[in-house]
Amino acid sequence: MRRTNPRSALLPLSILFLVASVALGAPKKILRARKPSPPAATGTEAAPSAADLIKKSDWQMRGRFLESRVMMRVVRGKETRTLEFLLWAKGTERAVVKILSPEKDRSTAHLRIGTDLWNYTPAVERVQKVAPSMMQTAWMGADFSNGDLVRSTNLSRYYDHRLIGREKIEGLDAYKVESLPRKDVPVEPGKIVTWVTADGLQLKQEYFGEDGKLQRTLVGKNFKQSGEHHYPSTLVVTKAGEKDAFTQVDYRAMRFDRPLDETIFTQEFLKKRIDAPDVPRP
Repeated sequence: MRRTNPRSALLPLSILFLVASVALGAPKKILRARKPSPPAATGTEAAPSAADLIKKSDWQMRGRFLESRVMMRVVRGKETRTLEFLLWAKGTERAVVKILSPEKDRSTAHLRIGTDLWNYTPAVERVQKVAPSMMQTAWMGADFSNGDLVRSTNLSRYYDHRLIGREKIEGLDAYKVESLPRKDVPVEPGKIVTWVTADGLQLKQEYFGEDGKLQRTLVGKNFKQSGEHHYPSTLVVTKAGEKDAFTQVDYRAMRFDRPLDETIFTQEFLKKRIDAPDVPRP
């Protein structure tokens, strides 16, 4: 059995792992993030730094603020489970997910602040912090775990990066970046390899365990443009060695960089039922 990283006591979502001002009523104090511009483009003579590529990728996919309506399909052979949820995010630091369907999961909610995660279960009307022992648990039955959500949104903060090659992915020139967690940081051990274009479009990621073995692969598809953001509107996640099983995440609508009410990223908001969310529709 895999031993828990002792530092994981500090651990707790995109996917993904997104605002509902109608549900919130009159806006309160508005969060206005600092306006970090996307890292400057690098000339063609020299390769961009690995760290800049990861920062660009974060910017393209999340921006300063993000609101989205998301459809997720979990496929297991002939069986398919479909969820629809709303996502709100402030950069890479905070995110909230609220499940819209199926009805049995409606109003289930998840909050991430930094590396901490909380879940709200409407059946018991209770918010619970995700324990370190639950970090390897699949998120809503998908092919990625709670820990993956924390790792993927903390690449710039807790990892060191280096360029290890260049390849073509789906006909696009991509840099291959290896990211290794720094010593004594609150993320699970194991490297992440990212294929990303010079302007930060993320094409593919591979997640490895502490033993160096490949655990899962994430591939971006159906690339779209929204303002200055270029992003994959579909993500497909597969576990190593598993056939006829995958998770597909479709961002059906995205809205970037509109300041969000700070009350969204609270445990109190997790308990609110949202019937008419003010989020973009497909």
